[in-house]
Amino acid sequence: EDAARHLRTEDFEFEYKSKGSLYRLSVPVEIPYEKDRRELVQRLMTLHSIPPYEEESLYDKISRFIADASLREWDRQADEWLSNSSKDEAEMNKATGAWAQRFGDHHSEYSTIEEGNEAEVTFSDVYHKLIHSPVLETLFQLEHTYSMAMEYLCESLQSAKKAEGQAPDRTEGGHARAGGHHR
Repeated sequence: EDAARHLRTEDFEFEYKSKGSLYRLSVPVEIPYEKDRRELVQRLMTLHSIPPYEEESLYDKISRFIADASLREWDRQADEWLSNSSKDEAEMNKATGAWAQRFGDHHSEYSTIEEGNEAEVTFSDVYHKLIHSPVLETLFQLEHTYSMAMEYLCESLQSAKKAEGQAPDRTEGGHARAGGHHR
């Protein structure tokens, strides 16, 4: 009910070329527009036979239009609210408190710290969370796998160097014998 009262429409205009002719699309759009913009673009393209190569251009222009028109509408609504509320300071304080409460509740859903602020988090708290985290076992397994791979790589390189170091001796010995047989 409250949201429906604040909806209004603005005309969106879009010019495009098709088959050598210039066309102008003019459609009313609800502001603020809170639905899927891609779906709106697809509907407009289908209803008005807009060629597919204009899709991205139409999407970009309608997205900018919606963003700009929504900001103007929100500013208008805020100005209207402030002018109505400034007459009654108690009402404004009540509304500001309600907004602050909703803002805090909304942002606390995404907070990782349950109590206090970040400065109050101690090393022991972080260490305790890490030790009891299910991710710790995965980290240990990854570190062990990396260690084993490095050990294997080092052993392979050492074996290759040893084989390289012995190969010239065998070759020289083989040539010496071969040279001896030719005499």
